[in-house]
Amino acid sequence: MQANYDVNFNTDANAKYKYGFIGTEWDQGGCIGPSGQRTGPASVREAMQLAWGYVRDNRIFDIESNRVVDLNDMMIKDFGNIDDYIVTDWEYSNDRITENVSKVIAEGFTPVVVGGDCSIHYPSVRAVHNACEGNIGVIYMDAHCDFYNDLRKYGNLSHGHPCGNIMKLPRVNGENVIHFGIRAYEKPEFYDYIVNHGSHVMTPQTFYKLGIAESAKEALAILKKNTEKFVISLDIDVFEAAVAPGSAGPEVGGYSSYDLQEFLKILAPEAAGFVITEVNQTTDFNKHTAILAAKLFNDFMIYNYAANSGNWRR
Repeated sequence: MQANYDVNFNTDANAKYKYGFIGTEWDQGGCIGPSGQRTGPASVREAMQLAWGYVRDNRIFDIESNRVVDLNDMMIKDFGNIDDYIVTDWEYSNDRITENVSKVIAEGFTPVVVGGDCSIHYPSVRAVHNACEGNIGVIYMDAHCDFYNDLRKYGNLSHGHPCGNIMKLPRVNGENVIHFGIRAYEKPEFYDYIVNHGSHVMTPQTFYKLGIAESAKEALAILKKNTEKFVISLDIDVFEAAVAPGSAGPEVGGYSSYDLQEFLKILAPEAAGFVITEVNQTTDFNKHTAILAAKLFNDFMIYNYAANSGNWRR
């Protein structure tokens, strides 16, 4: 499907650092909260336009680091939205998401995926997993554990079970998985699941006790231990409910936009992909949530590019 806006930047196929932006207008997996997450790709693309409008001579001023970035060796290709779905066949639709994200990777692009409900985390991460020979790490950023394989009888492909599915992938070991941002209350068996798999929990309480830099240092050590790559997978409800009104599963006690954007800037240079889900235009207030997701996507690509290319300029 052709998007109303695109995020294409620099059509030079010889660019060394390439990012493939792909939308998944899928919200059939949502079974709690309002539907409408299929509007996420359109609203986030629109919100991303402002930053790229400031590029002059392939350079942009990153105010937050007080540096200019030379973007000459960076390419962003908008692959549009995946629309080959069968709403009554979730397994088929998940396979199409994996297939399309895999094509982005096969063409040499770092995948940048916007949902859609959070069931799309699993097929998106699976594409990165399938492209690797070694183990991969996953930081699963969400207010909830997402281990519900029986959620309202929707089954294990609903938006209640993507983290459980990710942890079943052959080369995803619990020691390389971080449940980041989980809070409030969950089933007691979820605690047992985490302990039995040896995965790691970083709650907001842990994060604010350690601070941004130390939390990022600890996260990177977990994600990179004996792995080939790692992926950042983020449900917008990881933020404080007041920060992200366009979320289907808001929880209080979450993160501020500043804290997580700075945390993600530290992780971005070494990440092999970034997924954001659950941006719902129908419940968003004044596009705040779309603007938040757009900022995180722009930060991810620019900080990944600048750190790896060395193209920071004072």
